[in-house]
Amino acid sequence: MASKTQERILAALNPEWTESELAELRLHEVRQAALPDNAPRVIISVRLSLLTEDTTSPARQELDQRGECDKRGWRVVAVVKDLNVSASKLAPWKRKALAPWLTDRLPEYDILMFWKLDRLIRRRQDLTYMIKWAEDHDKKLVSFSEPKLMDMAGTGDPILDLINEAIREFMALMANIEAANTSKRVGAAYRHHQMNSDRNQSQPVFGYDSVRGEDGIPRRVLNERETKAVRWAARRRIEGAGPTRLVKTLRRAGFRGKSGGTLTETSLRFILRNPALTGHRTTVKPGTRHEMEYLLTPEGEKIKIAEPVLEEELFKKLQEVMDSQAKPKQRFDDRGTFFRETLICPDCTRSIVAARFRKLAADGNPKPTLLRCTGCKKKPMPKAEEIYAEVIKRTLAAIGTWEVQERIYYKADKIREEAKLLQEQVAYYVSGLEPGGLLTRTEPIKVMSEERLNTLMMKLENLPPEALRDRWEVKGTGRTYSEEYAERGIEGLEEALERGGIKVHLHREYGANRNEKIIKMKVLLPKDLRSRLVIKPNPFEGFPS
Repeated sequence: MASKTQERILAALNPEWTESELAELRLHEVRQAALPDNAPRVIISVRLSLLTEDTTSPARQELDQRGECDKRGWRVVAVVKDLNVSASKLAPWKRKALAPWLTDRLPEYDILMFWKLDRLIRRRQDLTYMIKWAEDHDKKLVSFSEPKLMDMAGTGDPILDLINEAIREFMALMANIEAANTSKRVGAAYRHHQMNSDRNQSQPVFGYDSVRGEDGIPRRVLNERETKAVRWAARRRIEGAGPTRLVKTLRRAGFRGKSGGTLTETSLRFILRNPALTGHRTTVKPGTRHEMEYLLTPEGEKIKIAEPVLEEELFKKLQEVMDSQAKPKQRFDDRGTFFRETLICPDCTRSIVAARFRKLAADGNPKPTLLRCTGCKKKPMPKAEEIYAEVIKRTLAAIGTWEVQERIYYKADKIREEAKLLQEQVAYYVSGLEPGGLLTRTEPIKVMSEERLNTLMMKLENLPPEALRDRWEVKGTGRTYSEEYAERGIEGLEEALERGGIKVHLHREYGANRNEKIIKMKVLLPKDLRSRLVIKPNPFEGFPS
């Protein structure tokens, strides 16, 4: 679900249509209704990352392209909108609205149209991939603003086609350069504000609030209540109080996390470890997700942006105490986990992974592999190898005899050529058999021509309408899932289970004897399992995003 900020951005990017625009849209719909059933099918792509005075609104992009489709006699199948999406950061096959049309919904259209080249791509390699995709699937890429350059049908002149291809490459390169320059300008402005101003650029840490001054610039100011809580917790932590007791006391006082969540031992540790409490600007430490460090100027100096919650000496002493009191954790190694997307905890619906201890047992041997939930705090389940074996046994009992199937994109260009040839032959014989026609001069030729006409018409009638359209066809590979497992091992079965959406609920219970651990397992099969198991190759697999 989109956040309120995202909703405001999308609303700004896609403002209400004016009355004149709605009237123009209704006119286009009337023209579309008059098109023949066999009109070429087109999807209109609309993309916009930021609406300014210099950009074209989504409504204008759509109406311009609809008008071009009306002129060319093309039927608009769908209008695909990707708003608040940067083409320099997200390739066409990674965009939420456009991606399904480039992969799963290929048979539903013939032409992909966009308002301008930079509305589709901003990176030169993306244009190369899209052109290859269009050639492989008999699709046309058409630009409204550059119709002659981006019409992938070609001009018929090999020299002119080569010139157009070179120009397309040049335009894609220019779009790439423009995106890089924009990124450079934005990054430079951001770094300038980081180094040369006290502007608050992110959510303030616990102990601070963000307040706009008379000049309209947000700055960090001390939150008196939170500041007292942090100073109290720091002093008590130095005196030796445990984090559990501190959290309980702060909760009873009504304190919560800065984002409104429950205050926990982990969140309190992040608060007390954050050097932003000293009033300096910080950044995420490289190689970590949450650990912060001071942001330094080119001269190696700290950047002060607010009054300190904790003085630097007190903060340094607090870090030394927390370092000395930190207990070494027993680290788990998740490498070698199988069925990560299949084994699910029924209590929290999180994945169950293999837990291999990095430390050796007392006898010097590796500790046995366990299975643990990534969400619950329950104890790990022992005998991971036996559990994996049972998962393989139960899933193969369900799908092992089924044939592995794959989806193939069938291009009907040969059938269409055959149908066109038949229609031309039928037209020839019909005109020749008219009174006074070429084929009515002698009776034997007339009889032979009538028989040939009947044969051609029967062939034409026997061609099903769906055979004339590009389509997906599901074909068997000639081997079962049991044979696939025997050939490829556990990885082949793991891919099939993920593809089919098969889930295995796994949890442990205690028997009559407290030391007796019973592992409960339940295999959940989707109703549409057979269609999900079909292998669906991705035409953009391996391409960068």
